[in-house]
Amino acid sequence: MHNSFRIGTMNLIGASHRYGVPPSGGPGRLKLGLQTHGSWRALFRFFAWIGTTNLFLFLNWANCGRAADSFQIRSPNGSVEFRLFQRETHLSYAITFKNKPVIEASPLSVMLDGVDLTDGVALGGVKRSVQRQTYPWRGIHSQATNHYNGAAISLTHSKSKTRFTLEVRAFDDAVAFRHNIPGEAKTRVPDEATKFVVPPGSTVWHHDLEGHYEAVHAQSDVTQVRDGEWLAPPMTFKLPDGAGYASITEAALVNYSGMALQADGRRGFNVVLGHKHPASYPFRLRYSNDVERVSAPAGISGTITSPWRVVMIGADLNTLVNSDVVHNLCPPPDRKLFPRGIQTGWIKPGRAVWKYLDGGANTFDEMKD
Repeated sequence: MHNSFRIGTMNLIGASHRYGVPPSGGPGRLKLGLQTHGSWRALFRFFAWIGTTNLFLFLNWANCGRAADSFQIRSPNGSVEFRLFQRETHLSYAITFKNKPVIEASPLSVMLDGVDLTDGVALGGVKRSVQRQTYPWRGIHSQATNHYNGAAISLTHSKSKTRFTLEVRAFDDAVAFRHNIPGEAKTRVPDEATKFVVPPGSTVWHHDLEGHYEAVHAQSDVTQVRDGEWLAPPMTFKLPDGAGYASITEAALVNYSGMALQADGRRGFNVVLGHKHPASYPFRLRYSNDVERVSAPAGISGTITSPWRVVMIGADLNTLVNSDVVHNLCPPPDRKLFPRGIQTGWIKPGRAVWKYLDGGANTFDEMKD
């Protein structure tokens, strides 16, 4: 019987014959993190055979270039962590802030033409990246900061052999992820069912889709949000035990359906694309003849790139208000329209003289409450 050392997805079969390693009682495996099974003596003899320098390069390749059964990435200051793993056969993820849960273990689901590409998926190579930049910005601060640790994870759906990539970025105040599915001219229909499971004891501020994106927010314990209830992004919530705040939204929505969230009644909130949303009252009022048309799923030709699914995170609400993450994730301004970016001459920023809130309080003190 031979030995088999597995690092990432690489197998070194027949080590007992090729490298002079004596056979052990059964096959051994070495995965990322140096989790080993089988014969330690065979393992040491194999390492002795390849030599110290080659061993270093071998382990460095295994740790940096391949994905194991799980993957994790931390923000630059280490406070925010994203973990990707498989539950049974399905891809799942979790997010923590200062080692406390923000999003509990939740399914990450990507569909294509009705096939769930994240059920029975093989994790492949990982390309990591680091970004640290600043750029001019309008608003409460004049300079935006774009600082993250990123990764692109190659994935393959086992049955259909469809290859796609999951991109992840961990900021000090957010986590964002999206998927890319390569393709040619053929039109395909994407869909999603990713879930955000919020910790028990969280307080959620939310409103439905009846008024489109304008409505008065309700405050609820997360367990009080009913099964089937619709929530328009951003969905902001306070974490239990003073762990901080978070808000779920999206960024870089280009040539793709918009997202809403639908509660499952068990602290979970599912990503639902536009064709499944109930038509809002303003839409029904103005475009009643188009309700049936927009209820059909949208097909996309060529490569499919989803918007970023974003979870902003901070110790307080001030952190969320001051976050640069949404515009960090969006593409830069089109130079044909904005030749000097935000300094383009025809842009004249100023103060608004009307209140944004649609309904509810009218006085300044009432709006603050």
